Amino acid sequence: MGMSVDTVAKDHSPTVTVELRQYLEKIVQELDTRHTLAISSLKELAFAKLDALEKSTNAAFLGSEKAITKAEDAQRDYNSRSNEFRGQLDDQAKTLMPRIETMGLFKAQEEKAESARAALERRLDEVKSDVASLRESRSELGGKEKAVTVDVQEGHQKANLNVNIWVGVAVALPAWILLLVMMMGHK
Repeated sequence: MGMSVDTVAKDHSPTVTVELRQYLEKIVQELDTRHTLAISSLKELAFAKLDALEKSTNAAFLGSEKAITKAEDAQRDYNSRSNEFRGQLDDQAKTLMPRIETMGLFKAQEEKAESARAALERRLDEVKSDVASLRESRSELGGKEKAVTVDVQEGHQKANLNVNIWVGVAVALPAWILLLVMMMGHK
């Protein structure tokens, strides 16, 4: 294209003629170099950012893996302790008696005790009645025995009295006779 541009400076200096194509090619080449450098810089920056993001993601992933592992271990420990506690509660529940059943047993025991107390009171009344009957019977027998004893004692006393009287008479009679003889003899 052989066109040339004459440029006239404002200060009226000599005119420089540059070929338009070369000028444009040079501008395009400079722009291309600038863009290539900019793209290259942006590429490097993007790769550096991606690399940093990948490292950060990997670190976060490793951290979350560790956290997950720790959480799983902690959950296993908790489940183990919880299962032990549940087992203890289950064992305790198996060995403890329910309140309703306990109250039923207490009521049954109270009824048995009340029944035994009533039977004991009836038996005690029977024994008291038997004792009273025995006392009455003994009194009657004792009265009869006493009467017999009194009769025997009275018979012995009468016999003893009779003997005493005869002994007294036997002792006193000679004394009387002697007293009479003495009184007659003094006259």
